[in-house]
Amino acid sequence: MQNQHLNERGAHTTVIEAAAPVLDFFVKNKSIGHITVSPGKIERNVGAKSKSIKFKHINNEVYEMVVTHNGSRQEFKVFTKVEGDILLKTLKMKRSYEIGTLTTQI
Repeated sequence: MQNQHLNERGAHTTVIEAAAPVLDFFVKNKSIGHITVSPGKIERNVGAKSKSIKFKHINNEVYEMVVTHNGSRQEFKVFTKVEGDILLKTLKMKRSYEIGTLTTQI
């Protein structure tokens, strides 16, 4: 069954510490295109030891971004028309993160 609320933005505003620099990067670098980020659920005790960012292509305008660091994991919905490869290239400039590959939802 398809998710009925795929393109809806949530009202959740809490952001884990590791995700704040990434969101600031999107805000300060508007030259890559218009990007809106909606914070999602936060999970604790996930066993992560390094910072990582992973993108999952949902549809033409929505990506799921997962930021993991120090045992915490947070999901974000990224609304943009910018291609996923360009998002990954710009984020790779932040060398303190392990940037994952772009995956496509089937």
